[in-house]
Amino acid sequence: MPNQDKYDDVMKLLENERIKRVVTAAREEFVEQGIMNSKIKNIAKRAGVGEASVYRYFTDKNELAKLVAFLYWKEMYEVFSAQMAQQLESDISALDKIRIYLGLFKTLLQDYPKFLIFTEDFDGYMEHVVNDRKSENFESKISDIKDHFLTLIKEGKDNGEIRDDIDMKYIYSFVSQVMSSTTQKLVSRVGYLHNETDLYAERCLDDLVDMFIHYIKKD
Repeated sequence: MPNQDKYDDVMKLLENERIKRVVTAAREEFVEQGIMNSKIKNIAKRAGVGEASVYRYFTDKNELAKLVAFLYWKEMYEVFSAQMAQQLESDISALDKIRIYLGLFKTLLQDYPKFLIFTEDFDGYMEHVVNDRKSENFESKISDIKDHFLTLIKEGKDNGEIRDDIDMKYIYSFVSQVMSSTTQKLVSRVGYLHNETDLYAERCLDDLVDMFIHYIKKD
């Protein structure tokens, strides 16, 4: 896990039951109401604590939003790591590994829609409202995920599966933007409390992956 010291600090903080309840309540409030519209008094009410108690633990809503984001990214990083571990279990091609990699977006859509709702809101909130960049914790996790993807592209180039003229950094930016924005739009379309499998959404993601693989594959 990147930035182990910060990770340990957060986990120690959450050993306090009242803080854990506040963070859980904030996570629910942010997803349902959006960070901008969320109120500390409502978070306190959800958590079953006084509003003053929230301010005893957190300077303001921005600090609380950053902690919720950190925990979301911790959870998703673990999902990513588990999904990538599949690549080590069998001898498969680089293109198949990339399919597994991109399959993470379907996993997020099906099983972690609230993460998609929150992260889209968080990115806009931190950049335009707070005028703050993601912390180094998010940057380190994103960097790890990016490096893994670039390693797969290089592997495919080296073994002749992927076109030689593919610009690795461009192709990562392109596919991550397209897949992220599409997945976020799809989860908004079906609603994050949608309980049934949405075949349209799944097909959209499958088709995007197929088109991407076709584009990078050497003839």
